[in-house]
Amino acid sequence: MNNLLCIKSPSDNPYFNIAAEEYLLKNFDSDIFLLYVNKPSIIIGKHQNALAEANIRYIEQNKIPLIRRLSGGGTVYHDLGNLNFAWIVQAEKNKPVNFNKYMNDIYLFLKSLNLNVVQTKNNDLQIAGGKISGNAEHIFKNRLIHHGTLLYNSNLEDLNNAIAGNFKYYSTKAVQSKRAKVSNIIRFMDKSASINAFRSALFHFIKSNHAESVEYQFDNKDLTGIERLALSKYSTWEWNFAYSPKYIFEKNKSLPIGKLSIRFNVHKGIISDLTIQSEFLNKEELHVFEKRINGAKHYRQELNKIFEELVFESFKQKTGLQNSDDLFF
Repeated sequence: MNNLLCIKSPSDNPYFNIAAEEYLLKNFDSDIFLLYVNKPSIIIGKHQNALAEANIRYIEQNKIPLIRRLSGGGTVYHDLGNLNFAWIVQAEKNKPVNFNKYMNDIYLFLKSLNLNVVQTKNNDLQIAGGKISGNAEHIFKNRLIHHGTLLYNSNLEDLNNAIAGNFKYYSTKAVQSKRAKVSNIIRFMDKSASINAFRSALFHFIKSNHAESVEYQFDNKDLTGIERLALSKYSTWEWNFAYSPKYIFEKNKSLPIGKLSIRFNVHKGIISDLTIQSEFLNKEELHVFEKRINGAKHYRQELNKIFEELVFESFKQKTGLQNSDDLFF
């Protein structure tokens, strides 16, 4: 890789850093190696169902944002103990995507730390059977981005809680994550170091192994472009949630008063064809419910606001359900 720009992001804002990847992919011609660390966040693949992949209540309670990235693949958890890397390069014409090529430098770096790392057929890196790196790729015109995670010293309890999605209610062709046992790299280090020291060591390793590399810092134009993209795309419900492939949601509830079943379609985030069956609600109540919910966003905040309306007082009194959580998610 000649003329390699090596960049350490100045931000730990996940909206900024995910936007930075797209900005660099679409606005630069040089090959790039990018490193960044994010505050706690859920990063899902481009073709995944956001609501099925994440524990929505947990991430909302803990103010953990969910962000959809450009590439496919599965859901990952970022926090301040997780290091993220991205290669952004000219794509090789008429050649299949070569994950090994862009994972090799990371593999060699970890080997240089006397870590017994292995590369799997799933394009992951593992140590002692625990996954420490997941990778994904995306091609835009003649440009390729290959990016991945390095679990260095992440909070694995938060990781497991945040990505504890619930797939059983969703019928969809969306890509579903394959959960794997994960480990932190720091457990296997001869001498532990901070995440910043680990990042600096990897940054130096890449620069040293690419003769034409040069360190690059975002200028004001870059920062403005990235922040604009973060705000207009990566911070929006339309991209992060509504972009999910269409799906059918079905759920059955056993309440003290009787059984309740709900079914609806969702396309571009909007609920349609909702039907509800109940042993204790009359036809008028069911009709009001279906009419009011059809056309709404499958979005917790919006549905909870609808539940506050007077037309749902009878429904709430009979069911004991005060918001949308137990019925729509």
